[in-house]
Amino acid sequence: MPLPTELIVVALAFAVAGVVQGALGFGFGLVSLSISAFVLAVSDAVPTVSLLGVFVYAGMLHLLRSDLVLRDALGMGVGLLAGVPVGVALLRFGEPTWLLAGLGAVLLVGTAMQVFGGPPKAAGGERWGLAAGLLGGVLGGSLGSGGPPVVLYVSSRPWTPARGTACLQLIFLGMTATQLVGYGVSGLLGAQEATLALAGAPAAVGGLWLGRTAFHRVPELWFRRTVQASLACLGLWFLSRGLL
Repeated sequence: MPLPTELIVVALAFAVAGVVQGALGFGFGLVSLSISAFVLAVSDAVPTVSLLGVFVYAGMLHLLRSDLVLRDALGMGVGLLAGVPVGVALLRFGEPTWLLAGLGAVLLVGTAMQVFGGPPKAAGGERWGLAAGLLGGVLGGSLGSGGPPVVLYVSSRPWTPARGTACLQLIFLGMTATQLVGYGVSGLLGAQEATLALAGAPAAVGGLWLGRTAFHRVPELWFRRTVQASLACLGLWFLSRGLL
């Protein structure tokens, strides 16, 4: 049974992550995992975040379904199916301190990608979708944070923001669903993770609603920079905890 402190922190993590996901269309996994890891082991936090993430991404995809173009996700989808099992194995058998350091590194790299921008529009072409999906699958399976390479690839495509965001929701949904199968088979997903996800669901829904309805009044650049600065600080913290 989860401790009260764990329930409170995880609910807070899901609420904050919901706001970010609702406002920007990505970031739920990175934000919720980075906060949850303060009270949960990475091997417990990742399946918990993934379990609730399936419903978050499904809800976002439903809202954006009219902008979805299925072929946009084809290459990335093939890559993530190959990458997720590798990531799950790393989470199952990897050293906890190294996983924590890996989480910190992913946060820092992902933030740097957002701050300094991705490649020029359409750079690399669709052939890079497979590589982005593969790397995202490995990071998603092991750290629940497969977003950075996928977001970077999608941002390089000549798509409208709505089309790109819809594609991301489909990829994130497929990635987390595949992760959950792996976690279930390997014994990483159990009653505790289900309890935490269920308890945090109302907070995530509230955060999504707030992000979708209220944060259009906040300058997008200011909001992005605040999220990026917070993730960078958390990345440095986890990297130091894992290496020192």
